[in-house]
Amino acid sequence: MSIKLTPLPGRILIKEDEFIYSGKLTIPDHLKRRPSIGTIIAIGVNTVVEAKIGDRVLYPMYSGTGLRFRNAKTQESETPMRVLVPEEILCIVEGDAELIEAGA
Repeated sequence: MSIKLTPLPGRILIKEDEFIYSGKLTIPDHLKRRPSIGTIIAIGVNTVVEAKIGDRVLYPMYSGTGLRFRNAKTQESETPMRVLVPEEILCIVEGDAELIEAGA
């Protein structure tokens, strides 16, 4: 799929980490909890943020605006993305651990 997204000043574009559900129950996509961790793929011009493109960051589960695109030819959906403001980033994640729970 060919798409270019450029966040406006004061915004950050994050590609959400995919979460693989392992189990015998089938959970519809709209009921699955979204991950609260992702990789920064673009930063708006003149946006002041401590993180950089390529950093994995943690953010509140219901923050920002979620985006999901579908390839018009194959009808396959792409990895979800999210547009946030810098203040919504809680921390930079280093290492290869998988987030399994976030929130209260």
